[in-house]
Formats: sequence, structure tokens, C-alpha cells
Amino acid sequence: MTRARRAIRMFHLTVLDASRPGGDIDLERAEKLLFGSGRPVAVVPPGVSIFSAKRILVAWDSGTQAARAINDAMPFLRAAEAVEVACVVGIRDMADTVAGAEIAPHLARHGVNVTVDDLPAYGRVEDILRNQAGLFRADLVVMGAYRHSRLREMVFDREVGPCRMVTFR
Repeated sequence: MTRARRAIRMFHLTVLDASRPGGDIDLERAEKLLFGSGRPVAVVPPGVSIFSAKRILVAWDSGTQAARAINDAMPFLRAAEAVEVACVVGIRDMADTVAGAEIAPHLARHGVNVTVDDLPAYGRVEDILRNQAGLFRADLVVMGAYRHSRLREMVFDREVGPCRMVTFR
């Protein structure tokens, strides 16, 4: 695994098929590559044979990791038909943060067809984002990974209909 982490540092993006024989997700492998490589990793869940990114949901919390994820995913964001920046509001003091409405012009300057949706914090953030991804009919979810407790809690616990949960950094 150490050799793989070193090798993917030479690439802009690594697309990881996260399935094991039998259809289970190899969470340990995905987490080691994501957290140990220092480079963006797109984690594609089992059963996905075509990597599509026409409708992208961006999970935005104004943190360093989210900003880095947006930067790393910019080629996908520019090529997408629709991008929604989802902000879960009310979970912490956001007085010194960059709101979704402030990051949207940055994305628009890069040619991204972007909208912003402020979502009320009515439960667990991962459940709110998972629900929004389904409502938006997202093919792809872009989010920072370092701030979250475990990749499996945020992304892989449940299916989101047709959504392909992908984490950039």
C-alpha cells in the first residue's frame, strides 16, 4: 500500500474502484489512499461502470479541505451541466467563513454553471447531504475529506439512489 500511495502522488487524480470481490467496498484501502497520498482520489462505489459527472453536488463548509476539493475537481465542475453548492447552515458559528453565495461567483468565473442551496441543519450533516444529492439527482459529490471523522461514515454507509459518491481529498 505504501508503494501505491507514493505512486499516485505523480498524478493529478486517481480514480479508485473501491469494490472487493463480492461487491463489498474496500474501505480500508480507500481511506489509506485518500488520507495517505496527499493527492485527490475519486472513490467509485461498487456497481458503477461509467464515471459520469453531469450533475455535481459540492458540499461546502468554507473549510480548507472543501476549498482544496473544489480546486482539485475544477475540470469536472467546468464540464458539468449543473453544479449545486450545498451549505448546511446552523451547525456552527459561520461568522468568519465564506458562504456558499460567496464561493459561487468564483466558480462562475471559471465557467461553472452553479447554484447555491443553503440547507437547514435538521439532523446529521451526512444525512442532509446524502438526501440533497438524491434530490439534486447528483452523479457526483465533491467534498473535502480530512475534516470528517471517517470516510465510511460520510460516504459509504448508504446508497443514494443513482448518485456516485466521490470524494476529492
